[in-house]
Amino acid sequence: MHLGALSVHSYTSCNLVVEAKDVNHLDLLTFKHIPDSVRTSNFEGDGRYNQMRMADTEALCQALRACSTQTMAFLCKSDGWRTLTLEEGVFHTGDDPIEEDDSAQKVFEQLMENYESRHGDLRIHSILGEEANRPVPTLNPNERVILLDPLDGSKTWAACRSNFCVALLALRADATGHPRLETAMITTPLHVFTFVPPNKLYLGQLGGSAQTDALVSSVTPEAAGLLFAEANTPFLAVNAYKARERKSLLAIAAALPDWHIITTAGNPVTPYVVTGGVTAALTLRSSTNWDAIGVLMAAATDAVVRQANDGAVVYGPAFAERFNQILVEGHVYAIPPMLVAKSQARSDQVFEALSKAHVFDASEEPL
Repeated sequence: MHLGALSVHSYTSCNLVVEAKDVNHLDLLTFKHIPDSVRTSNFEGDGRYNQMRMADTEALCQALRACSTQTMAFLCKSDGWRTLTLEEGVFHTGDDPIEEDDSAQKVFEQLMENYESRHGDLRIHSILGEEANRPVPTLNPNERVILLDPLDGSKTWAACRSNFCVALLALRADATGHPRLETAMITTPLHVFTFVPPNKLYLGQLGGSAQTDALVSSVTPEAAGLLFAEANTPFLAVNAYKARERKSLLAIAAALPDWHIITTAGNPVTPYVVTGGVTAALTLRSSTNWDAIGVLMAAATDAVVRQANDGAVVYGPAFAERFNQILVEGHVYAIPPMLVAKSQARSDQVFEALSKAHVFDASEEPL
């Protein structure tokens, strides 16, 4: 895949982003031609039909990658942060996460429309924003619907432009019109993670190409690439920066005295258990399926994935099937609290700490 007329440059907290045109001139965006013969080497299949279907899925992934990349560039260059001198008490345009979420949704939709106008119809019925709270529409066979969270991590984005991503699920209707998961994608300010069922996870640089993304099947060894004295100290990422989770966070920290703790998790962080220096990632509350895309990706590798409230281990294909069984209708919090870890030993350490700290009651929510 080629992203024509785009330049890579450094930018504050984003390090590597792709420059996008102004949102008011999206009609000027251009994409270089994608070869007619789509490579299928990254997608395994049995027989001619499966190869054609996988090639079709790869074409979709290329489109989603292009549009997610430029949506990320838009988020990294919001109007609010172009103002060097901020007046006291003034909330600048672009700093409101609700407004930015809506703007990023429109950017993605326009980019996808432009892409299809140049490269052919991808049979996308609709693009549903996470905030819209709309059910998946009735689909004809092979029609697609995109479930998009264009600004996942909006609060930390508004606070300091960190720990956010563009997250999406692509569903494709089977022969009976039932939507099934076709691919999922997380785009951070540095990387693009792409999941293709049943168990393929690809990693690439933000400014790179889908055709050169690497297949990831095993987690990065613990502490790899951490060049400081405490490199062997494990890191736990937990979504507990809100006041209501503070009691649980303090109890977990007391039960894991030898661990570093990062008080953010979810889609922007969980994939880095697989490819980065995060030892384990924990969600304390039930979530929607699109908030658990990072967990879905980790389950495609040899990372240890389990339910945090009862310890039940979840395996990749079984977890992916949950995304087909869950009725995608509004905000359904069907995914229980989850724990993802680099190894069984680290997973057991965190789970034992959760039990010791009495984080969960008889239900699945933290005390």
